[in-house]
Amino acid sequence: MNPYLDKKVSFKEWQPKNGRTQAGLEVLPHGVLRPLKVDPHRSGARVEAELRRGRIVSTFDNMTLLVFGPHHDSPEVQHFDEDMKHYNRRLA
Repeated sequence: MNPYLDKKVSFKEWQPKNGRTQAGLEVLPHGVLRPLKVDPHRSGARVEAELRRGRIVSTFDNMTLLVFGPHHDSPEVQHFDEDMKHYNRRLA
């Protein structure tokens, strides 16, 4: 039995704060995380497409959480990285 096949994968997307906060978003120091609804049959394709576009995908401590962030040469990457460090500490 493969333990990875039994895990559920959650997808979230980081976005910079725009001054307003919507319900259901997790607020971080520089941005917000919003849950993404992904068809379970197409999850792998979504991750592959994001990776091809050069977006950052983070996982935390072997959890099944993937966070999509800004393009690697975006000026907001530093804020994304800081928020992910903060979020990781909050999860631990």
